[in-house]
Amino acid sequence: MQHISITPFGRGLRASDVTAARMVSHALPEISADKWQLFKQLTAARETYGLKPAALAVLNALLTFHPHRTLAEGDTTIVFPANRSLIERCNGMSESTLRRHLNTLVNAGLILRHDSPNGKRYARRSGEQIYMAFGFDLRPLILREGEIADAAAAAHTAQQRRKALHDAISLLLRDASALLHLSPMKQTQTEEINKIWREKRRKLTAAALEELYHAANTIVSALKSFIPNEESEELTGNASQNDCHSEIKNKLIKDSDATEKTEQTIKKRPAPAELDLQNVLNVCSDASDYCETPMQSWQDAITLSHYLAPMMGITQETLHHAQNTMGREAAASTVLALLQRSSEIRNPGGYLRRLTHQAETFSYNPAGLLRMLQKRQLQAA
Repeated sequence: MQHISITPFGRGLRASDVTAARMVSHALPEISADKWQLFKQLTAARETYGLKPAALAVLNALLTFHPHRTLAEGDTTIVFPANRSLIERCNGMSESTLRRHLNTLVNAGLILRHDSPNGKRYARRSGEQIYMAFGFDLRPLILREGEIADAAAAAHTAQQRRKALHDAISLLLRDASALLHLSPMKQTQTEEINKIWREKRRKLTAAALEELYHAANTIVSALKSFIPNEESEELTGNASQNDCHSEIKNKLIKDSDATEKTEQTIKKRPAPAELDLQNVLNVCSDASDYCETPMQSWQDAITLSHYLAPMMGITQETLHHAQNTMGREAAASTVLALLQRSSEIRNPGGYLRRLTHQAETFSYNPAGLLRMLQKRQLQAA
């Protein structure tokens, strides 16, 4: 008969060891969930348990050593792989990192240690049946199955809430950018919009996104107050109001004509040979957050760059100059790359002007900027 010691090998007894040992006496349910379904739920709820992806990789490796589909099946819930075997299944993870993440799983109460007298992991068998095993007990996963499922559902709900807030903020910023020309406080509100834009690029909690949503909504509500009310003008017959409204309408028409003329003057330069649209979209993945449908062509990327420019603090004049100097595709690629680096670049408009100046002397190529971004992403992975 096996005795499960509550004293870990190589260190003193802790209160958490006594708490964990109580799980050993709990009866297991006759029916258990699929272990991979359980692992999927735990992955969704990993922030609840303070788990990093590497810790989940270690747990995944431990689960592969249990021979059955559900943890309740078989002779024991204890797996006893050597560190070398775990390292192989964790794609060469260092032993010190492996030990650290095993401790994380133990401290999170997701696995138990059953240490042998000499600290080694092994099992004793009688024929094909295991009657004594020392290693890591997966029993807590079964006992906490319902709790893990609830945590996964809560994490999914929170994620959906964050996505909804993220989309709502994007739409509010789009409205704010479109209405900004009506405001007499354009400079101040531009700075406020840019601040929200920069904050939105970070990985925020639902509460932080709620604050940004209310801030963006306040700006849009203020900007809407400057929209002329044609019905009230007809009722009051106020000449000064009509004159003001006419001036705004004329200004919008002039701005539209000027933009159209500027568009016509942009030279039709081909995209550099080394500039690949699919590579641009892969490296600048943040741009997809602002597309209702996936981008299929360079024209889609160019259109998106026009939409993003004012939100990033890039004037249309700066964007047109960049397009005229380096070509539409190269300029669009640059804007998307600046969007990807928005957390690092404080003044995207000034940065684009500097790159445009470099392009005039042929010392700038967006392909180089994309390669640098790709290299950083690979290093961070």
